[in-house]
Formats: sequence, structure tokens, C-alpha cells
Amino acid sequence: MDGETELRGVLELIARDRRAMLERIGAALNAGNPEAVYRRMLGELDSPATRERLARAWAAVGQAHEDAVARAVDRVLRVRRCEGGRTGYQMMEEAVAAQEKLDAEVRAVTGTANLPAAHFRFALRTVFGDLAAPSFTLDECMAFIGRVAGEHLGPQLRGTGRGRVSFVEARELFRGVGEAAGRARREKHRAALFAMWAYDYEFAGDYGRLKLAERRAGLLERVVAAVLETSADVREKLALLHGRFGVGDWCTLSDLAGHLLRGRVAEGLREEAWCCERLPGGGTIFSFHEAAGQLRQGLQS
Repeated sequence: MDGETELRGVLELIARDRRAMLERIGAALNAGNPEAVYRRMLGELDSPATRERLARAWAAVGQAHEDAVARAVDRVLRVRRCEGGRTGYQMMEEAVAAQEKLDAEVRAVTGTANLPAAHFRFALRTVFGDLAAPSFTLDECMAFIGRVAGEHLGPQLRGTGRGRVSFVEARELFRGVGEAAGRARREKHRAALFAMWAYDYEFAGDYGRLKLAERRAGLLERVVAAVLETSADVREKLALLHGRFGVGDWCTLSDLAGHLLRGRVAEGLREEAWCCERLPGGGTIFSFHEAAGQLRQGLQS
């Protein structure tokens, strides 16, 4: 059995145990994804103490399998070393600072002092309410992306469809347009840049800001995973990172395993940083997501 198969098996075992944990406390899972149910519960539970107990119980299930996760991740990374440059400690420092800013916003929104990650979903719900995912006509998608294309590339696009597409489908439509534009300009990141336009407030409204806030909350995990991609011993490296940056306060090895299984985390971060520098507001990957998904703005609006 190869490392990736072993790691998928461990992650499936963690998901099974987390499902069982949620079922023991009476959560209605049906056929739902345990992680999606967990996130929904964190957004809906009114009691801060209950949210914190749930977050600790969720983390404990993953930590119980940490030895198996570490063995499997090390096997994966021995075979598949990330091509390209290493993610430096400078990015780690920026990621930790960005995470601390987000934690401060969560505390300001929820009035809680401990475990900001346990209260992030509740903070989103407090700021944005119960937002339904929007849908769009194909004409709306093509009108918006046509305007973006016109500003960045010149040609105008026209749509004729009458049905509606989901936010995810709209984002992939934007990505497809960007991919074609990238081939024409020989820019490999153009597809990702166009996909990020789907989050623009003018197009998706508050739902786009909510989804950017979710991406912002996952940035530190991805930076840590990018550093671990080049490590021969992930537990040792993670311990070093925790000693220097305190990253263990926000993520555990079981949280990072999915990123490492998918691979090329550093490459994805570099691509996203390239996009953020070219979007309205510009700046680094951290400053863009901080401004675009800032929870304080929701409180003031």
C-alpha cells in the first residue's frame, strides 16, 4: 500500500470517529459530511462554552490518530517532494500575524476570549446572518465576466443562456474564461485570477465576502502545510514551527493532512498571491483576504 492510500485510509478513519462523536451528542448527520455538520453546528450553537467543548472534542479525535497521520504523511512526502522554492519563514510570520488579526475580529464579534476557531462560524453567522448561496443566470455571469475581460483583455463576451448556475459553477465559468485568456497571453495563473473575480462584491454580494472570510481563516493552515511539504519528518518540523510561531494553537497535524495529501500547497499559495496582487486593493495574499473578508466591516455595515 502506497503512502497516499495509507493517508486516505487514516483520514477516513478520523472522519468515521468524528461522525461517531457527533452522533453520540445527538447531531443529525444523515448522509452528511461530518466536517460540514461540525462547521454548521459551530455557526448555530449560541453557547460559547458549548462551542469550545465541541471544538476540543473534534480536535481530540484527530490527535488520537496523530501517530498514524505522521507515518503516512512522511511516506507521501518522501515520494512526492514539492517542486519549486520553499515557503519561507517570512510568509509564516505574515500568516501568523494575519491569523491573530482574524482571531481579534472573532473575539470582537462574539465577545469570547478563548479558542477563536471554535467561534469563527458563529462570528460569520453574526455578521452575515443566514445567507443562502446565490444563483445567477448565465447572462449575469457572462455580463460580469465580459466586463472584467474587457477591462483586462479588451474583448467583450456575450451570453445567451436562460438557466441559473450556482456560485461554484459561476466561479468555474470564470475560471474557464481565464484559462482561455491565459493561453492567449501565456500567463499560467490567469484562470485562477478570473475565478477569484467571482467573489467580487458587485457580483456575489455578501456571500462573496463570506466565502473570502472562510478562505482567510484557512490561510495559516495552508502556509504551515506548504512548509511541511519539504520536510523529511513532519512531526519534528511541526514542533519547530510551534516553538517559533505557536502554530499549534491554530492547527494540528490531522488538520494539515488533507492539504498534504492533495499536494502542491506552496504552488497554490504562490498562484493565489500572484492573483491577489492584481485584484482591486492589491497587496499580499494576507492583506487582500484581510480586507476582502474582514469581519469588522460586516459589523459596521
